[in-house]
Amino acid sequence: LADPFLLRAVQTVETHLADPDFMADELARKLNLNKNHCFRKLKALTGKEPMQLIREMRLEKAKVLLEKRAGTASAIAEMVGFS
Repeated sequence: LADPFLLRAVQTVETHLADPDFMADELARKLNLNKNHCFRKLKALTGKEPMQLIREMRLEKAKVLLEKRAGTASAIAEMVGFS
């Protein structure tokens, strides 16, 4: 996360992880970019599309919460934005 843009993108996703409506469009808007520019920039930095990055971050957070036994599977799914 040496790149400031990538750090900001990850922090933005983490902030909105519980919101099931938080998608690539909203990420681009929060980063003050148009959708295509955001897509290209994240793809160049991570090799992943914005939605793939959001989904993987949600799954990783869910994994951590499940390992900690922070709730039921359905409760954790809702905590990380899966409805």
